[in-house]
Amino acid sequence: MSTDSSSSSSLPPTPTTIPLHPSLTRGLSPRLSLESAGSSKSVSTTSSSSCPSSNRTSYLAEAVACSDGRITSGSCSLIWKNLAYTIETSKWSSSSFYGVKRSTSKKVIFTGLSGEVRAGQLTAVIGQSGVGKSTLLESIAGRRKQGLTGEAYLKFVGSTTHQVNSAQVSFIPQKDAHLPCLTVKETLMYASRLKNSESAQRVVSKCKKLNQFDFLTEMDYHNYLITQVQKDLCLGRCWDVKVAKCSGGEIKRLSMAVELISNPKVIILDEPTTGLDATSAFHCIEVLNCLTEMESPPGIIASIHQPSSELLNLFHNVYVIGAGGHCIYNGPTDQLVTHLAQNGLCCPLYHNPAEFIVHVASGRYGEKILTNLASIQAESFENLHAAIKSEEIDVDVDKIDVKRLYEKTNRKQHPTCSHIGLLLTRTWKSTIRQPMLTWLRLSQYLLVGLILSFLHNYKIGELDGCYTDVIKNATLLSGEQNYGQLLARINDNTATIYFALMFLVGAAIVPTVLTFPTEISVVFNERHNGWYSSFSYYIAKIISEIPLSAALPLLFASLFYYFTGQIPEMSRFALFYMIIFLLSIIGQIIGLIMGTIFMDDPPSAVFMSISTLCPIFIVGGFLLRESIIVWFLKPLWYLSYVRYAFASIIVALYGFGRCGTEYKAPLRRSVLPQLTQLVQDEDIGCVYDQYQLNSDCFDEILRECNTTMDYIYKKTIGREEHRLTASVDQYDGSFVMSYYEVTNTQFTVNIIVLVLYSLVLILINYWILIYKIKRKIKK
Repeated sequence: MSTDSSSSSSLPPTPTTIPLHPSLTRGLSPRLSLESAGSSKSVSTTSSSSCPSSNRTSYLAEAVACSDGRITSGSCSLIWKNLAYTIETSKWSSSSFYGVKRSTSKKVIFTGLSGEVRAGQLTAVIGQSGVGKSTLLESIAGRRKQGLTGEAYLKFVGSTTHQVNSAQVSFIPQKDAHLPCLTVKETLMYASRLKNSESAQRVVSKCKKLNQFDFLTEMDYHNYLITQVQKDLCLGRCWDVKVAKCSGGEIKRLSMAVELISNPKVIILDEPTTGLDATSAFHCIEVLNCLTEMESPPGIIASIHQPSSELLNLFHNVYVIGAGGHCIYNGPTDQLVTHLAQNGLCCPLYHNPAEFIVHVASGRYGEKILTNLASIQAESFENLHAAIKSEEIDVDVDKIDVKRLYEKTNRKQHPTCSHIGLLLTRTWKSTIRQPMLTWLRLSQYLLVGLILSFLHNYKIGELDGCYTDVIKNATLLSGEQNYGQLLARINDNTATIYFALMFLVGAAIVPTVLTFPTEISVVFNERHNGWYSSFSYYIAKIISEIPLSAALPLLFASLFYYFTGQIPEMSRFALFYMIIFLLSIIGQIIGLIMGTIFMDDPPSAVFMSISTLCPIFIVGGFLLRESIIVWFLKPLWYLSYVRYAFASIIVALYGFGRCGTEYKAPLRRSVLPQLTQLVQDEDIGCVYDQYQLNSDCFDEILRECNTTMDYIYKKTIGREEHRLTASVDQYDGSFVMSYYEVTNTQFTVNIIVLVLYSLVLILINYWILIYKIKRKIKK
């Protein structure tokens, strides 16, 4: 690269020519030449923080070229030899009178496939549907393991150790996956910051160490890269447009851009033209063709379905897979028709050669033709293997197995903290830009909270549910405050609380299940291409869910607690909120688990999430208590997180000394003066007439009152006697706590269980996520 005359006069006489990043060589403004390290003094006079903004791109170009270290000095090829892929199929068949048995068999997808993709070449993989094109691409990308034999590796000739160690193979699947609420620019910026963080640090540190371009920052580096990739892939028109509003062709080019920005050695695309019209498809392949003409281009291979003749001519080579999984042609595109003619297959005049070769590959012209072409190609593969082996002997060659490269890419050390921060901001930005969902969730909590608060025509939480009040009201003459109505009012409060718990769990699960599969498909693609670690993503995801999981239950708890007239103590409200917050977190994690398991089937995820709630709420402590539950439901009883939450709320509202110590006083002083007004006591069997009191029963009651407090409890509420498994002191004098068999000492244990429940579910979800990611490459 030549140096401007104005700059050369002030610099040492021997300039150093610096090549640019391979994807950044077009569309740049004129650049200055960076001199040797000894010229740092003179360079520093112009590279100050006050440099003109018009020259900033020039400085960036020079700094990147000087410090990035990505420029390929040698060549890189992707080679695969004798690849074969077999899967096991199973079916049920009748075997005897006693039933059926499962039989397994092996099915060969392809066999004996070899080939090579060189840097600067664009290769098309053609064949009929179901012949194994996508499977071949996944195999040479290292994403298939089980059932695969043969070898596939990257070959480096004349490359440095750094270039070999930093080699990447990018796989772009058929289905594009991007976060729809981000713009194209933001998507590329996050891609660069996640994938090129080490390169950015290296560039900035080297510039500062050499005292050259020390005003540049890491963000300058990332801005530079995404701007150049945007120019290369013609993304200017949709630069500030959300991905959801981009056309199919623009989204496909965006998928290429996010991978190209990390300078991969090989790019593998699975049917990039699927879903595009003819013009968009041509432009997409034309962009790929342009990428092979860069200064240090990648090797590109793509499967393509029914290309036009014009589209086919953009490819340098064609790789054709015939029926039965054998390769019938591997060579230059312009020699395809000649090769077929030499083997007795003449392509009709004005006929699309791609369509013709697909007909041949499908067996339309006979199995003998396919066998002949496959045998010819097998001999060609032998020659290819011999040539590759000879080259590896004559030249210094480095090889990396693609499976090992893929595993290395996914196991490499990532800057965990910075990646967590980036993924966290990206997730929050996506959430904020979905206001409809956020407002719907907010409205849901607000509406249900108000409905439950005003469901009854009185404040259902005012009654303290103490033993003394229950017995006192059982002996009052007033019909409004008799024993049965008092218990009904207490039951109204506990039933409403239990329904509130059902709502909180469901409201946490359903939105997560509906939105997570879309996000997880993006994560899978990015994770497989080595953008970040699974741990970084998962921690960022868990943290990102906390704000809404805290704010929405707080709104609900505030409305419900105040308007239902619960005991006005801030400490009890804090305990109440803490419990429903933990319950919401558990519901959200369950939604993540179901969304991960059924990532390809959101309706099934929703169905299973709701289905799992039914047994959990049946044994949640409201309908059944431990003393009356059947033995085979006991395991589910101990696993029900709702039971621990409900019991904790009962203690928070009715325990911790709410009843004071009055319940320990003799019953005679608190109850005896009102016994003469007894209306009805079914447990003792006394019936009162307005004008006459049964003296025998009355005398009996007076004698009973001389006994202990516990005996009076049994007589007045004898129907609950079998439920009282502990003394009155254990239940803190609370009738409600004794009815649901919870004590103050259980509160701390229940909270610890809920916290542990959350942590265990988080670990289970992380394990499922790792399993699903690994399973994708073992199919």
